[in-house]
Amino acid sequence: MRLLLRHLSRGYIYWTAGSIEAKKWPALEAKFLDRYLIHATAQQRWRRKAKGQCNSYLVGLVDKTNPGKIWWWLLVTEGEGMAHDLEDLKQSSSKRGRLTMPDADYEALKAPRPGNSPAWTWRITADSYAGWEARLASAVQNAPSDGGDALRQALHSLQRVPGFAQSRKQAYALENSAVKRWKRLNRGEWPHKRLHIGWLGRYTQGEIVKAENIARTKTIKTSV
Repeated sequence: MRLLLRHLSRGYIYWTAGSIEAKKWPALEAKFLDRYLIHATAQQRWRRKAKGQCNSYLVGLVDKTNPGKIWWWLLVTEGEGMAHDLEDLKQSSSKRGRLTMPDADYEALKAPRPGNSPAWTWRITADSYAGWEARLASAVQNAPSDGGDALRQALHSLQRVPGFAQSRKQAYALENSAVKRWKRLNRGEWPHKRLHIGWLGRYTQGEIVKAENIARTKTIKTSV
């Protein structure tokens, strides 16, 4: 997730995405390399930008539940080039074109920061947020009858929300809403430990796996 934000912050705001079998990844990479120069050096990218040409990156993510599947994003900058001609690119800086994760639970956007310039971050999508609200409301409502199991499970899942500025803020808002509902319905103190979602540390590059080895790799260490 952080690698995608890193590219967005550097001007790679156009994108398209999809999924592919891991064994087909080398062929996809080769196609994009031939068409869009996805492995261009920093100097080559600088020269292309100076000529008004676009630059591209390909980012892949191995599916956690199915290592034989890879989700991919092709990220492209402004400028002339085959990527804009051949691909149906969305613009992540527009509301309808925001870049999303595979499950569509999170979307990337440029959010304002007090005292600082806006920055790219991840937040829970509106549909997913509504789902969280409904899940927590139901769990609080049913806590007396199920012993609080559903609520504990929901809070455990909420604790795992990534610590980006916007998604972290949303997680706390969801928890606060659940706490208020609990106190209103049960007239008692909140019986659970409050959430603690830490800030993400300094960005580190994930492990690089050669294309020909991806199909044989069951797990790949990646940065959030």
